[in-house]
Amino acid sequence: MEYIPYLKDLLQFMEAHDEIIIWVSSISFLTFVGTLVSIPFIIVRLPSDYFIKDKNLAHRFCEDRPLLRIILVGLKNIFGLIFLIMGFLMLFIPGQGMITMLIGFSMLDFINMRGPVYKVVKRPSVYKFINRIRENAGKKSIELRG
Repeated sequence: MEYIPYLKDLLQFMEAHDEIIIWVSSISFLTFVGTLVSIPFIIVRLPSDYFIKDKNLAHRFCEDRPLLRIILVGLKNIFGLIFLIMGFLMLFIPGQGMITMLIGFSMLDFINMRGPVYKVVKRPSVYKFINRIRENAGKKSIELRG
């Protein structure tokens, strides 16, 4: 029973740092609930031809309004970074870390992440998961290149 001294050390640490444990647990819970809500929301709103078209929605929407385009692309990059960081954290705390990171990468506009994201999405298990969410929302399946 060599693990009992380590258990006592862990319990002492938790008692000494109970405020940090509460904060980390709260953040973990909020990110878990946040991903349960936001991931289906984003997957359903993703155009079915996202991996086929070259330009993203911000570029198509604001071709004649460059200032609005810069603002939208900036906001999209900020949200992409937030999702990327949250996804990384969810690799260690409860949540859907890989899917959240994929969404974060796909939102980043200053790096062409569509290729690496495409490689993950074309995996049968991921593709099936994404399309099941879209099917439940009455949306067309994601189209993949040949």
